Amino acid sequence: VRPPVSLMQSLFQQRLKGGTQLGLSTRELLRLYRPGLEKLDNSFGRENVTIRKFHPTTLTGGDVVRDFADWAGVEMADQNIERSNISLSLEATALLFVQRTLGEGFRWGFAGAHRKNSAFIKALSAIGSQKLAFSPELVKPPLEKRRDDLDWIEARLGQPLRDQPRTEGQMISSEDDLLAIARENSAALEALLGSHTDGDSDGDQLLRNLEILRKMHY
Repeated sequence: VRPPVSLMQSLFQQRLKGGTQLGLSTRELLRLYRPGLEKLDNSFGRENVTIRKFHPTTLTGGDVVRDFADWAGVEMADQNIERSNISLSLEATALLFVQRTLGEGFRWGFAGAHRKNSAFIKALSAIGSQKLAFSPELVKPPLEKRRDDLDWIEARLGQPLRDQPRTEGQMISSEDDLLAIARENSAALEALLGSHTDGDSDGDQLLRNLEILRKMHY
């Protein structure tokens, strides 16, 4: 089980990648822990269900696959562990947000759409190095709404799960924050495009360049 703030930030990126995140609302990003876990308890018996905290400091080698293998008593070579769904930087997330909300968004309905979408996102991932962090103000409403559920999972887990949002550095409180960060990285996007960039100063060059990058991979 993943700590709630970390979970919201991860789901936001995941849904952006899949084209299902509209806007920055966090109301639906924090899932209830109890219903799904109680189904497992009821199906297999609570004594047969092991719940572990998903956090690098509590996982063997900081890796969830290696942690599971270690818990299960299975030897696993490093080359057999494949990482996927890697987090985007704050800057790449902001640029993807602009493409999804102001541009043509996730294009699908044709063969290879998901593979080509992944190639576009991989290209964007070369930009930026900061971690996405939601502000305390942004995460407070869903945390308050899910207070009873969070109390339950912490009691079931036998240790604290709630994580604290970052209180310093660059944080996201609104869609305007994401748009501002995207604009700040216009030059990095142009550098990524090289000779393919749209040098026209009319209209929204940032948005056009994002669509050029998408079309290069679609």
